[in-house]
Amino acid sequence: MFNKISIAAFSAFLLSGVNMVNAYSYRTWVDRPACMESMTQFENYYRNDCPHFKDNDERYQFQTVYFNYGTDEFATRAQVICSYLDTYNYNKRVLFNQEVADSLCAHIVEQAGDNVTEG
Repeated sequence: MFNKISIAAFSAFLLSGVNMVNAYSYRTWVDRPACMESMTQFENYYRNDCPHFKDNDERYQFQTVYFNYGTDEFATRAQVICSYLDTYNYNKRVLFNQEVADSLCAHIVEQAGDNVTEG
């Protein structure tokens, strides 16, 4: 959908506030503390309004969801985290605590694979 330059530009635009993930060139940098801060800040949205994603649907893989969801920074971040809530089968009414945030952020790092440097 996007070429590599527009993906980087789009990502920089989306994450000009509290950075969860910054894309540049061919690499993705995950700032784990900021990732957890973002999830904690928006916990009510994640817990109450996450859509239900289909398992193993390529439309909901990390890169696709993160880069192609839309132009709204908040919604894009929320979609990323919602995908991991579904991946981990968390009940959306579960207490959203630091342990949950940490495991989700660790999973983001894991899913990004060779294209990530953990901050």
